[in-house]
Amino acid sequence: MKKIFLLVSLLLMMFFVGCAASPMESQIYIDEDISFSYEEGEFLDISDKDIINGILDHDKDRVIMLEYAVDKGKIESVSSNVIHLLDIISAIEFESEYSFKYITEQSSSSFNDLAENYYDSLDKLSIDDIIAFNDLKQLLLELNTIRINKINYLEYRLNKEMTQSEIIDLDILQDYYLVLINNFYSYDLSNVDSSQFISDLMDMGYLISEEKKASIENAFAIYYFLK
Repeated sequence: MKKIFLLVSLLLMMFFVGCAASPMESQIYIDEDISFSYEEGEFLDISDKDIINGILDHDKDRVIMLEYAVDKGKIESVSSNVIHLLDIISAIEFESEYSFKYITEQSSSSFNDLAENYYDSLDKLSIDDIIAFNDLKQLLLELNTIRINKINYLEYRLNKEMTQSEIIDLDILQDYYLVLINNFYSYDLSNVDSSQFISDLMDMGYLISEEKKASIENAFAIYYFLK
């Protein structure tokens, strides 16, 4: 019985040592869904440890997610006037402390007042802008919240279908990013390049194969293209 106990203990020790020598099992995957709130104008449930978090772009995301709603049959279409209006709203957000939600909840006249105070443009709001504002408010009410797979989101951002190899490369980057962020407690992916990233892993004792290095470099290329 004592021999069995010692054998089990030895096996457990080997298991934990093996875990320490390879990336931790990731709780975050590229092939999973995230939620977008049309009311808030942003994604809601993305972890700070998710590499996607570093490439979000509110201006682009709002347009993409309206296009996604059209593609999914949630709404019929989105006019170019509404797309232009999103730029105006973003400008007001930038110049003021008001959120997307607050701005889009305003009446037409109140929105016009916000634009006059915070929209730095030679052109005043047109009738088409006011109509587009009301159209957008209606769309936001209809859509509420929708889920999209992160791969689909990336494909909209990249304007192309991703290859399986690219998806695997991003998953590898995500796995190793979790290792670094859990070790350093704070690790800014946007402030390092692939060489520094790999060097930081190797300083921790990780042996990174040439194949893994190539995957990390490819994933960084996608990350920085979208950033």
